[in-house]
Amino acid sequence: MSKGILAVTVNPAVDVTVTQKKAPNGSGVVGAVTLTSLSAGGKGVNVARALRVLRARVLAAGITGGETGEFFQKLLRKENIPAAFLPVKGPTRLNVTIPGPRPGGRSRVIQEGPRLTPKDIRRFEIRYRQWLRRSRLVVLAGRNAVGAPVDWCARLVRLARKAGVPAAVDTSGTALEAALKAKPFLIKPNRAEAEAILHRRLDSPAQIKKTLRYFHGRGVCVVLLSLGARGAAASDGKDIWYARPPRVRAVNDVGCGDALLAGFLSAFKRKSLPEALRRGVACGTVNALNPVPGSIDPRQVRQLEKKVTLRSWVPRKMSR
Repeated sequence: MSKGILAVTVNPAVDVTVTQKKAPNGSGVVGAVTLTSLSAGGKGVNVARALRVLRARVLAAGITGGETGEFFQKLLRKENIPAAFLPVKGPTRLNVTIPGPRPGGRSRVIQEGPRLTPKDIRRFEIRYRQWLRRSRLVVLAGRNAVGAPVDWCARLVRLARKAGVPAAVDTSGTALEAALKAKPFLIKPNRAEAEAILHRRLDSPAQIKKTLRYFHGRGVCVVLLSLGARGAAASDGKDIWYARPPRVRAVNDVGCGDALLAGFLSAFKRKSLPEALRRGVACGTVNALNPVPGSIDPRQVRQLEKKVTLRSWVPRKMSR
């Protein structure tokens, strides 16, 4: 049997999305809320959900615990998402999203998650090595687990390389900075995450191209830079491509970057870099039309792919 993609989320969540009715002006009363969606969440889980819909072989893996962890796994089974999660004592976190009147205007309540012990970390790494044997690529996505070392993502990248498995990293802050030292095969920062690493604004194509070159200079082979509603840019160290999505009436911006990564990975190697980017941007755009993060409709993806605009940014020189 062919090897699949391992999508790791060390700090997953049960995602709850609610809508809030507008209270009468000046009443001082909070509007009633209505449950919109309930799903297993976390960036790696969202990637796995989208990959499964795209008919890619995938295993969602990570750490979960407590009653919320049991419910989390029940939600995965309901979606038929192949999963393997290491149980720990602490409860899996619960995240609540309240969409705002405009895209990006949402409010979120995000819990911390279970605190891992050194024994939990050792147990996970044993399982991780086993999962890697059946994987052709590993996605390490989302925030770090509480109690884990800051450079844990970097260690997981190195363990994957030792097993001969390329790693795609989608995290932020100190975890991303540490992961860069391990030189992952691919990274997928968004604009704000890249700006935080470089300490400068990315407000022009020239700045974006300079940023892509910077990450290649850190040893990253493929950089997928999410630009939100403006699309994404991708570089393999030789070519740089920019993809702009069509305008849509978005209802959800949570998980768009995860769907972007899933779409890109589903086409990467089988198609050219620009076509993989086109697929990724189409998937991220379709995600914005659905309330559940990572939930995409393949028919909508095929329709929107035709409307994604591609443009080549040919660099004069690219640092490796």
